Amino acid sequence: MEDVADLMSNCSDEELFEFVNDYRKYEEAAVLAALQEVEKRGKLSEEAKQLKNTLLQKLNITDENAVVVDPQIQLFSEWTVFGFSIFSLLLGVILFSYNLNKIGKSNKIVFPILFASTYVIILGTILNQLQLKIQSHQDMVFLIFPFICSFFGAIVMKEFFWKRYIGKSVAYTKKSNIVPILIGLAVIVYLMISFIMNGGVLLLPK
Repeated sequence: MEDVADLMSNCSDEELFEFVNDYRKYEEAAVLAALQEVEKRGKLSEEAKQLKNTLLQKLNITDENAVVVDPQIQLFSEWTVFGFSIFSLLLGVILFSYNLNKIGKSNKIVFPILFASTYVIILGTILNQLQLKIQSHQDMVFLIFPFICSFFGAIVMKEFFWKRYIGKSVAYTKKSNIVPILIGLAVIVYLMISFIMNGGVLLLPK
C-alpha cells in the first residue's frame, strides 16, 4: 500500500509548494504530508512551519513526524481496542487486525492473533482447573477473575502491539464503535441467558 507520504516523496519541489501555497484547495492530511516532505528537503519556511503545527493540532496528531497513510483512513482508536480487549481479548485483536490491514500491515496480523489465541487457551485451561461455578452471591467474585486476566492481555495489546505497529505515528480518523458494541452486547446477552438457563452455572463458549 503506497501512502500519501510515499506519493509526496516522488513530487518535485514545485509540486510540493503548490500543496503548501494553495493548501485550502487540498485535503489537510495531504498538505501535512507535503509539508513533511518539504521539511525533509530542508526547505521549510517559518510560515510553513506554523501551518504544519496548525494542521497537526487540527488533525489531533501528537507526533510531528506522523506518517499520513491516507487522508480518509478510519481506524478503531487505541482506547477502543484497549477497552474491547478487556471485555474480550479476541474481539480486541479483531479490531486491531482490521487497523493493521487498513494501514498496509496485514503481514503483521499473525502476531497479535497468536498471542491472543495462546492467552485465551491458557486462561481457559486455568478456569477449567479451578472449576469456577457461580452457586451463590458470594461466588460472584469468581466472575471478576477472567476480566482481571483480560485486563493484563489488553495492557499487552496497548503497550506492546499498538506501540510497535501503529503508535502515534499514523494519522487517522476514528472509526465508529457501533458494530463492535453490538457484538459485545450480543455476547453479554448470551452469557446472561446461559447463566439463567443453567441454574447459576456460567457456561462459556468453547
